Amino acid sequence: MKKHNGFTLLELMIVVVIIGILSAIAYPSYSEYIKQARLEDAQTGLLVLASRQERFYRDTYTTSFTDLNYSSTSEDGYFEFKITSDDLLSGYLLTATSESAEIDEGCWTMTLSSTGAKTPKDCW
Repeated sequence: MKKHNGFTLLELMIVVVIIGILSAIAYPSYSEYIKQARLEDAQTGLLVLASRQERFYRDTYTTSFTDLNYSSTSEDGYFEFKITSDDLLSGYLLTATSESAEIDEGCWTMTLSSTGAKTPKDCW
């Protein structure tokens, strides 16, 4: 009788089941990691903009990204930044917005004010 080299169907099915179990465990962790990385993109951008606003400030803050030498989009491109102020003498509000499916819906809009107030709290 000649011996055949190879895998049986049972061995292949065991491998498929093991891969399925590992994937079921790994995918949620990976998804959460991606969401956190996207939020860090916005957090970093807002903090850099706040830092540049404070360096720019002499008599007044600015709403110009050119004055701050910074882009209106985040480094990875998932968020758009906006600078608003009722009175540029007293402060500003930095806003990061996104509609990426890789970010929790509650964190699609994040803000940082000149007083250091950060919203929503769960996203920081």
